[in-house]
Amino acid sequence: MAARGRGSERLRRRRGPRCATAAARRPRCASICDGSGMAAAAAASLFLLSAVNFVDGGGNDGLSLPPFCSNSNWVPPSKAGSMHDGSGTAASMPDGISRLDARRRQQPRCVTAAWRPRCATVAAARRPRCTTAATTLMRDGGAMASMGDGGRWKRGDLIFVSPIIPLLNQRSLNSQAGNEPTTISLRLHLPPPPMIPLSLLAVVLVFGIAGAADGLSGYQISCGATSEKVVGDVTWVPDGRFVSVGNVSDVRSPGVLPVLSSLRYFPDTSARKYCYVVPAERKRKYLVRTTYFYGGFDGGSAPPVFDQIIEGTRWSEVDTAGDYARGLATYYEAVVLATEKEVSVCLARNAATKSSPFISALEVSPLEDSVYNSTDFESYALSTIARHSFGHDGSAAVSYPGDRFNRFWEAHSDGMPVVESQASVSQAAFWNKPPEDVFRRGVTTAGGRGESLELQWPPAPLPAASYYLALYFQDNRAPGPLSWRVFDVAVNGETFFAGLNVSMAGSMLYGDKWPLSGRTKITLTPAPGSPVGPVINAAELMMVVPLGGRTHPRDVIGMQALARGFDNPPADWAGDPCLPQGNSWTVGGSISDGIANLTAISSIWLVGNNLTGPIPDMSLLHHLVSLHLENNRLTGQIPPSLGSMPRLRELFVQNNALQGAIPISFKNKTGFMFQYAPGNNLS
Repeated sequence: MAARGRGSERLRRRRGPRCATAAARRPRCASICDGSGMAAAAAASLFLLSAVNFVDGGGNDGLSLPPFCSNSNWVPPSKAGSMHDGSGTAASMPDGISRLDARRRQQPRCVTAAWRPRCATVAAARRPRCTTAATTLMRDGGAMASMGDGGRWKRGDLIFVSPIIPLLNQRSLNSQAGNEPTTISLRLHLPPPPMIPLSLLAVVLVFGIAGAADGLSGYQISCGATSEKVVGDVTWVPDGRFVSVGNVSDVRSPGVLPVLSSLRYFPDTSARKYCYVVPAERKRKYLVRTTYFYGGFDGGSAPPVFDQIIEGTRWSEVDTAGDYARGLATYYEAVVLATEKEVSVCLARNAATKSSPFISALEVSPLEDSVYNSTDFESYALSTIARHSFGHDGSAAVSYPGDRFNRFWEAHSDGMPVVESQASVSQAAFWNKPPEDVFRRGVTTAGGRGESLELQWPPAPLPAASYYLALYFQDNRAPGPLSWRVFDVAVNGETFFAGLNVSMAGSMLYGDKWPLSGRTKITLTPAPGSPVGPVINAAELMMVVPLGGRTHPRDVIGMQALARGFDNPPADWAGDPCLPQGNSWTVGGSISDGIANLTAISSIWLVGNNLTGPIPDMSLLHHLVSLHLENNRLTGQIPPSLGSMPRLRELFVQNNALQGAIPISFKNKTGFMFQYAPGNNLS
């Protein structure tokens, strides 16, 4: 039996729900992805999970096999596992394995959804909420309905007002492998993902968007541009339709790419964040990439440091000073799920910010369902750390059109012997859809047969965290009697997979929550008697980022309705209204008279938002129970009409600059709580 590391022991203790199948014995199965067209036996240690989270139809991770595995081979616990591929063919398997009919394309499915909590299905109380109001009201042809968190909305327009500065209830999530909770932290700073030189970026952006008739899907946005920029078959669009704040500037560095020749910067120091909002398809995964090239647009010598926020979670700190000093542009990349019909990407100042945050380009590209499908994107995002093509000649990164999602596969060889492939692979045969070009070359050992291959990758040390690690292999040789290549894969000395048999059609191994820190070493050890040494073609590494929660969609709708009631909404009224903490929406200026049109409101909380001007007439808000306007800069008198509102029970206006007489009608209201001190000049 192969040795097992800490990961396998942990996974054995945290077995997930078993699969519901027609067979009474409910066999368990674990698998790897194999583009070979063959299903081959792996070592028996596979069923001890070999210290890696596999795609598991048996429920170990609460996952279902993706559509890629059209032939699912059931394997009893006492037998070896299977390698799945997209060919629809399966080789002979060990005794005791029953095979499903490929024509029926049956997949093992897990019967319990509770193993993977999702924001859309868990109880509403587990979502972070903006509101402290116990009841919300909606307008339905004049009829009012009182609704709780568990209620069903009737026909009508939701009108709901929430406080601007909420308290977030932190919650825990079950990890995919079991029931051990992972506490969500809102303040999450990640190290910058790999950086690419400006000259290389030029090749990527010019070569990478040519040659495909259909072009890239999604949005390629040139920030600060005033007109479209067409390069090849792809159109980079101006950013005006996606952002409503900030100033634009040209970048006049010699030889700069058209896409990086403009930028948008944000000088408003009062705003808590500056957001791009991009249309999206609900419940679809997106690859989001932000690109930064300073270019001295503000006359400074070094670019600023600031945060970037994606879908309400603080994603990373942007610090491009070192790269800019070496003439480099920097990109950051993440994979996220669009929970609604838009994706928000925001910049925000932090304690280290000395000048205006800026951005050069933004890309939001939809991914296919199978890509990175072992991650629970309701609870996590993936932040790219490294993506390399081993043995690549280094003239340009592999990207679009070879990679249909325009991921950047950079060159990495580290002086190891390079082999050329004698056969092509099918991109469609792999869940993650790696480009065929990354299989054209690979690296192997200098000594050949019997020698292990040690790869120090990624090049930089890693912070302690959980990572998604995907490795790609292909046997480079022509068919023959000795055209088999078997080896074990280990990461930092722990078994990642034992007995991998690599074919000419390619194979993929991945771990969806692999713990790493510091320097990382990947070791490929050939099996005894293997005619050749091991080979590896490409790899991806992404940090698994716990999401910081999302504001309840009902509250978002209410906040957006409130925003439309202001004549000039504040600069930071875009993106998530409440998250992350410290970057929620602020309110400035005066309260619009249009707020009187929100006749279904039961509570208004506009506390501590720098509001100025008078309190408008709200006499039409017949269902208003609670009005909190404290800690602002409101002036003028308190409208007497507030005293005649039949349901108003709370009015808090302390710490403003109001003056004049307190309405006499307040004295006659029973059960009425009115607080106006300290502050104000009322009598």
